[in-house]
Amino acid sequence: MPSRFKKRHLDALAKPSTSFQSPLEVFAHIDLDAFYDPIVCRQWNSIIAVNYKAREYGISRHDNIEDAKKKCSTLHAPHVATFKKGSKYWDYYESPDVANYKVSLDPFRRFSRKIFHILKKYTTDLEKGSIDEVYIDLGPYLYSKTKGLFPQIHKDEIELDANLPEVPNPLPEPLVWRGVLFNDQENCTSSANDWDDVFLILASMYVAEMREQVFTELGFTCSAGLARNKTLAKLGSGANKPNKQTVIRNRDVNEFLLGFEITDLWGLGGKYGKKILQAFNSAEFGTMKLLQSVSLADMQYKLGNGEGLMLYNIVHGLHASEIRLRIDITSMQSVKQFTAKSLSTEDDCKLWLKVFAADLAGRVFQLDEEADIPRRPKRVVLSHGNTKNSGPKQVQEQTSILFSKTISMEKFTDELYIAGCDLLLQLLSNPAVTFFPCTMLSLGLGNFELIGAGKSIESFFTSPKKPATQGMPSNSNSFSQSNLMFGISENPSSNEKLEKSPQQRLSPSPVQSNDSVTTISPNFKQDDDLSNLSDNDDNPLFVTNTTFCHKCKKSIESFVFNEHLDWHVAEELQEKENKRSQTILSQAKRPYTSQLGKKTEPPSSTPSKKRKKDSKDQSIFKFFK
Repeated sequence: MPSRFKKRHLDALAKPSTSFQSPLEVFAHIDLDAFYDPIVCRQWNSIIAVNYKAREYGISRHDNIEDAKKKCSTLHAPHVATFKKGSKYWDYYESPDVANYKVSLDPFRRFSRKIFHILKKYTTDLEKGSIDEVYIDLGPYLYSKTKGLFPQIHKDEIELDANLPEVPNPLPEPLVWRGVLFNDQENCTSSANDWDDVFLILASMYVAEMREQVFTELGFTCSAGLARNKTLAKLGSGANKPNKQTVIRNRDVNEFLLGFEITDLWGLGGKYGKKILQAFNSAEFGTMKLLQSVSLADMQYKLGNGEGLMLYNIVHGLHASEIRLRIDITSMQSVKQFTAKSLSTEDDCKLWLKVFAADLAGRVFQLDEEADIPRRPKRVVLSHGNTKNSGPKQVQEQTSILFSKTISMEKFTDELYIAGCDLLLQLLSNPAVTFFPCTMLSLGLGNFELIGAGKSIESFFTSPKKPATQGMPSNSNSFSQSNLMFGISENPSSNEKLEKSPQQRLSPSPVQSNDSVTTISPNFKQDDDLSNLSDNDDNPLFVTNTTFCHKCKKSIESFVFNEHLDWHVAEELQEKENKRSQTILSQAKRPYTSQLGKKTEPPSSTPSKKRKKDSKDQSIFKFFK
């Protein structure tokens, strides 16, 4: 009997941009386990992590250290690594206090990098979920692996809409399920009803090998979940902890989800989860069973087409999303709140700036180890908070900065510290700022750029190219060129968003209705009778974060906030250009290390007509049109 899966479902697995949309896809979620002695991780007097052994004593993160030790006399409670005030190096201190120490996550990041280094030997199609978890798209691996094991399904003469050949029975001898197979009533070890089972078997063997290698090299155990999408894989990794992997077959997805509440799913807790419960008059428990019984039409009637389709796909385990590489960091910040004892002197602030500079330098150079090309920031921002005065509660000062590709971490730290001190002096000399008592201080980096790509500084001011309609953003589930092989046309609404000019994208836009979203996912046709995954991520399920701009007093979408700040910098540069005899672009050809935003005296003479013409021709605003 032929398979119910088609050749195009198989071909979609070849690359991550389309694999996540295939019903043959397999995602893995690998999560590091805690150790086996009763251990809690301490930050000041609070508990930030509890391992499984300690949980057996009833210890939770809601306990303080004293209460936890009463429950378990043999409890180990090491404090996280900390920077001491004025030091450029973190260490493990016995009894650090919150007023004079700052937490460092550097040890966690180091081991995290070691784990990722091992996993990258197996595949580069992975997404860092957090410091100790990772999502892996196994589609490309499975596509390549089955070319050797099952060449009959890869034959070119099989048409895209033709069904795949029948699964061989029995399977080749090495193929066996690895891990805990959810709802395994038959206690099967190598049986497969269709090709989706075969791909899950191969994936379970591959992930088991990865986990074994992590243990061999580092001595760490980890758990894993394997399923057709990221949401299910993450739920699966926690189902049989520690040191096990859970495999969820496609036919068992609905039953597996019945073991959870809708608010257990990422993005559906909090206010939005309550909104869903109210919309369907649901109690707090049994929500998944109730929502699985609601038709798509009813969900769209109550929530709108976009939200209704999204929720329907989620509760049936059909929501597809691709892996997202997260090494393209645009900003980072080192911050400390001084609630116990506020800062009162300039020297106090400088001691903490030394800590912040070291913390940021370590993170920047750790980022280099995760990427092929190093990244360096072009902007330094000092933020100050004073909650004890009636004026502005938070004030920022920023400057541009250039770092060479070959700069050492020690030199990077020193230059960043000097830049921070310069910004501190600017804030202290500003009569409009009541600096002390200082209750919050932070040093931030922004506008990260790939170093070594051969860019000149003039390129900083060039207009961003409009994306072509076939090249959709990697962090979107919208239609792409690859969807043409599925016989699906492009989504006009998605293209309209991409055609916005930079000025339009920088300005807050009104909330738009998504009631027009009625598309079926491009990975299936309606006659496939397999699923109807949503291809639309543009809906209220994923709330857009905004950042308030103190310069123009507007809330800007966070993902374009750095570009928005660049626009302000460009505006300041244009103002300076009108007061200088030389143009900004001629200055840009020289090494640019001056601080932006300083006031300059106006020119003593009126510019000539020719100068006005030159100014108009060379205005940097033309690069933003």
